[in-house]
Amino acid sequence: DKYVHIVELAERYGLELIVRLSYPPAWTRADGDARGTLSPPDNFEDFGDFVYTVVSRYRGRIRYYQIWNEPNIYPEWGEQPVNPEEYVELLKVAYTRAKEADPNVVIICGALASTIELGPRDLNDFIFLQRMYDAGAADYFDIMAMQGYGLWSGPYDRRMQPRVVNYSRVLFIRDIMVKNGDAHKPIWISEMNWNTVPESLPAPYGRVTPEQQARYAVMAYQRAQEEWPWVGVVNFWFFKRPTDRWRKEGKPEYFFRMVEPDFTPLPVYYAMKDYIPTSRIMYPGYHQEDHWAIEYHGDWQRRQDGRAVLGGYLEARSNASFEFTFKGRDLYLVTTHGPGMGQLDMEVDGKQVKVKLDAPQEQWQAFITIAKGLPYQPHHLRVKVYASPKSPVIIDGFVVKR
Repeated sequence: DKYVHIVELAERYGLELIVRLSYPPAWTRADGDARGTLSPPDNFEDFGDFVYTVVSRYRGRIRYYQIWNEPNIYPEWGEQPVNPEEYVELLKVAYTRAKEADPNVVIICGALASTIELGPRDLNDFIFLQRMYDAGAADYFDIMAMQGYGLWSGPYDRRMQPRVVNYSRVLFIRDIMVKNGDAHKPIWISEMNWNTVPESLPAPYGRVTPEQQARYAVMAYQRAQEEWPWVGVVNFWFFKRPTDRWRKEGKPEYFFRMVEPDFTPLPVYYAMKDYIPTSRIMYPGYHQEDHWAIEYHGDWQRRQDGRAVLGGYLEARSNASFEFTFKGRDLYLVTTHGPGMGQLDMEVDGKQVKVKLDAPQEQWQAFITIAKGLPYQPHHLRVKVYASPKSPVIIDGFVVKR
């Protein structure tokens, strides 16, 4: 069916999916769609059954699931006041059932929309998130998510005022997470962009020229990489629509696109196309083993294990290698020690480091120092891996420090 085909295509082209679970059908509510088609179900356990079924069906094939979207604004919680405590109950059920179906999946909180409204239909994202924490949400998501629209200013607008909605707003969300003991969790920006709506239409999401949009998108990705080590993913919303119906209906949302429905590219497409090859640098932060800056050679296999960071790692069981460029002063490898494990020969800027992973006791998420005290500038790492079926090498991530 449609969804099996999507998963198969993602696997074929080496893409990771973020699967959003929401939009319960009318039969899950006693009043049907009277409270809106997006309203949560009357019995959250019904939603939990749905989550369990989906995660079970794609066990080992889909890793990331987002539970709901923008639960703090209308109409995503239906024709009723938003309710952070109810959302946490829904999140708890979804998280629990998802982990029952596959302990290795990663659960993403529903992306919070940036708003200064104080209710009842829309609730400020800071207040909503704090009430989520007060209701016990910390135990029921692995990754925080929010929307990162620039609206009326560029990506380097550094104004930090609660009533100013700009690209820097993610810093406030980070502060709330740290305050509530969640500093170890990343933030993913589910949607980021600037709107190129023409002058003839209203501009509720701001208005920039196509050329400004192209510049801003590149700058937004660069700022996130260089300044926010706790931001793991930034999604551009959106690539294309299937038709131009939104344009004909005069919807400003249409003008977030990267290409037209017939795949005609816009300036932002060309800007990102030029930027991506030049930005394959690992900046300060905690990065997964599949970071796009890393170039692997040889036979590497993706494995899943709850003892690994975010439940997954790469493993070599024969001689292999990898390399990447990083910008930072210190570099650490996250790996696994254990009896009979293999060896790595590393080289940073001509300086060699040999690492033997063989150890009497197994230790997951072990930190190995590769380089320390380097100038804060780009450096290149080359690694030769000596492994065999009886002496594997596990790559579980990297940490770059400024």
